Amino acid sequence: MAVNLQQLEKDGIYEAKASLASLLSDLDQIGTFAQDVAARKKQQGRIGLYIMLAGLVGLAVGLFLPLPMPLSSLAIVGGLGWWLYSLFSKGKLLEHPKRLEIAKERLATIQADAKPEKPFTLRLALASNPVQLSKEAWHGRKNGKQELSEECWLSLEGPLLDGCVVTDEVKELLRKRTYSNARGKYKSKSRVTYLVNVRFCYPQERYGDARAAEQALKGTVKMGPAATLRSLRVTEKAIALKAMVSSDREIAPAACMLSLGAYRILNLARRMVGPSGAAGGNTK
Repeated sequence: MAVNLQQLEKDGIYEAKASLASLLSDLDQIGTFAQDVAARKKQQGRIGLYIMLAGLVGLAVGLFLPLPMPLSSLAIVGGLGWWLYSLFSKGKLLEHPKRLEIAKERLATIQADAKPEKPFTLRLALASNPVQLSKEAWHGRKNGKQELSEECWLSLEGPLLDGCVVTDEVKELLRKRTYSNARGKYKSKSRVTYLVNVRFCYPQERYGDARAAEQALKGTVKMGPAATLRSLRVTEKAIALKAMVSSDREIAPAACMLSLGAYRILNLARRMVGPSGAAGGNTK
């Protein structure tokens, strides 16, 4: 499907309902467009530097020849301003390039286990729009304040080959602390973590009630060294898992490990159902 690149550049949000192949194609198109935008920003920066350099040359020559000095000064100021603008005004598509890579990695991971003709719903925020959760005094430091905010920037939902419906959600959690040090200078510290939620709604006719399997496995889910399992909840209809990671590089691997943990429970539940349970594939 065609991507409205102008609207995407304006809002910084991609939303679509299509097959995984179509979604991946859209994300590739967005990635190419983002590269073009980045190249355009670099070109603007170079132009600003050239203008500033021309102004400096004109200013130096003007010391010996009757050249218009104000024009050279204007070129220096204008070139510097244009260079700084190109450097700091990244635009919404370039604000979080890693988010696009994470979405593509997750979609590619589950593509082999998804129904090719069935649509998935995807929402990907490429620009930040956090929601403030709280703002309070931080008593650990002088004039201390603490602000907590969160942003759900990835959500994905769609059916798999075995009848399960997978739902992914990634939230960015920001903690910002401000205070005054012993010299009275203002200081600020921020910490970013990521909450990865993966949920599988499973068909009872295939897997029965997975709660017995979860109890038999004692809720053990293996995670990578950079991820921590926060919760595992199994009902007669769904398995919901949450993990906390400290780096965006670990988001896609954490989602994969949560999926493997869920299917470890489902595979045991299917064996417990007996011969009546049809065979199905695993989500990687």
